[in-house]
Amino acid sequence: MKKLYIITSGYPYLAKEKPFLLTELHYLKERYDVTLFTRARGEIDPELPEGVNAVQLGNKTGKFRAALYCLKAFFTPAFYKELRNIRKTKSHIKEKIKNCLIHFIIAAQFNDQLRREFKMQGTPDIVYSYWGSASLTGMALFRKKREKWRLIARCHNYDLFEERAPFCYHPFKHQVDTKTDAMFLVCQGGYDYYLHHWSRSTPPICHIGKLGSSNSYGLQPYTSSTTLRIVSCSLLVPVKRVEMLIDSLSLIDNMEINWTHYGNGKLEDSLKNMAQTKLGAKNNISYNFAGYVDNTQLKKIYSQKTFDVFITVSEYEGLPVSVMEAISFGIPVIATAAGGMDEIVGNDNGILLPVQSTAQDICDAITAFASLSEEERLSLRQASRKKWEDDFCAEDNAKAFTAAIGDVERRK
Repeated sequence: MKKLYIITSGYPYLAKEKPFLLTELHYLKERYDVTLFTRARGEIDPELPEGVNAVQLGNKTGKFRAALYCLKAFFTPAFYKELRNIRKTKSHIKEKIKNCLIHFIIAAQFNDQLRREFKMQGTPDIVYSYWGSASLTGMALFRKKREKWRLIARCHNYDLFEERAPFCYHPFKHQVDTKTDAMFLVCQGGYDYYLHHWSRSTPPICHIGKLGSSNSYGLQPYTSSTTLRIVSCSLLVPVKRVEMLIDSLSLIDNMEINWTHYGNGKLEDSLKNMAQTKLGAKNNISYNFAGYVDNTQLKKIYSQKTFDVFITVSEYEGLPVSVMEAISFGIPVIATAAGGMDEIVGNDNGILLPVQSTAQDICDAITAFASLSEEERLSLRQASRKKWEDDFCAEDNAKAFTAAIGDVERRK
């Protein structure tokens, strides 16, 4: 079997990538000898598919080693080329140079670590970076022309859009593009953005490689209620703007609402306090911050409880698996049109709002949804499920992605 090395930010020791990667791994391991590489620490996922190996790389950079990599930057032509690119931006020059140097140090160290694994584990046929991060930069910048292995990667959200990066600057993106064999974007919007902002190869190396979710439960019967049952699922971090959802609920007085949020994060305490202040005294609204649940447990919950609508009001997105999971159970969606959201939410299965929407806009959308008849809600539910079946079934997309990797591998 040919060797496939996958670089992750945490999986199988951290759960962040599990919803995205697990189904992919089941298909990739049938064609390749798969090894995961990460700098993360933790307990290995018991659901890691049998036959998939995992290697923990070093996750610390001492001052002496950092100094050596810093020195190496000044003997690397790619670094000087990047400095010229920075100067052309004419803003935050010092800050960008600092970020570029830090990125280079991380990239160079990762390259050295993985090269050592090449010697111990054997040279791979394909290296697959799950993120367009410093690990990809390291493998791309220091890749030699005589080396035959293929380099592929995914870009999602923070690793793609300039506005998500400090000082709107992603180091080395143009140079990485010219030294990568294929770049897979998770949605059409991401593909268009990459092609316009980062692509320098001829022909372009970018492709659409959709993610997906699994659902072994099927579409459950819908039970109507006089209470509007809202569910949301995300990290409790600024970009998700959960505070705007709380504000929108605080404006509603004329209907019974039960809101459940799954997910935790650094804003958890402040958002709970905000909810208590703005919603605690409202007799028509009940809410529950249910905390973190893994996607296996979440799907079980969706199979047992009826939710009328899923709401997400993010400022930035790629194409969130949380929404894919919801529509797989036929749950309609109210969402802001961040990232590729317009590829998963439309008038047929929910309400799509501008990213710049206010709490009042969200309130109006909730009110409009609540006014729908049961027949109209059932129509939205059927459309949500069909959207998932057509575009976001993890098994179908994993098969397509595995085939696409094979096409890259066979290129001359």
